[in-house]
Amino acid sequence: MCFVFEPSILQNLGLDATLQAKGITSDPSPSGCQYLLRPLRSSDYGRFEEFTFRPSTYFIVVLEDLALRKLIGCATLFVELKMIHNRSKRGHIEDVVIDEAYRSRGLGRLLVSVLIEVGRSQGCYKISLDCDSDKVAFYERNGFKQETVSMCIRLSD
Repeated sequence: MCFVFEPSILQNLGLDATLQAKGITSDPSPSGCQYLLRPLRSSDYGRFEEFTFRPSTYFIVVLEDLALRKLIGCATLFVELKMIHNRSKRGHIEDVVIDEAYRSRGLGRLLVSVLIEVGRSQGCYKISLDCDSDKVAFYERNGFKQETVSMCIRLSD
């Protein structure tokens, strides 16, 4: 089994005994889990391989309900190498999602906290994220502050 990052990073998180946080693997059906988003397609394996070729860059964490063997949450920390700030690292949190049936239980907060700790362990000087305006209050409750304006140009649909 091939992991995107070293699983030991996620040890000692103090999770509830019914939950497990873990990194994604190339195993198409980890622990016989049901899928949160969708089953892997054969075309996904190439992308997975790209993640593994960039060690210490992508940290994709999932939450599993151990009793139901079901993936119930997922989030990503992308670590960017910087030339400024003494050639340090900056983290970006992306793709935070919790299964609707598990929302309002603090699991989004848990995933974000896990990624913050991973960023800290990787030497990030800061972690940022982009979110929709209806999610701002959630991230503010989790320690984030509005700092800059995010802009983008879409290159495809």
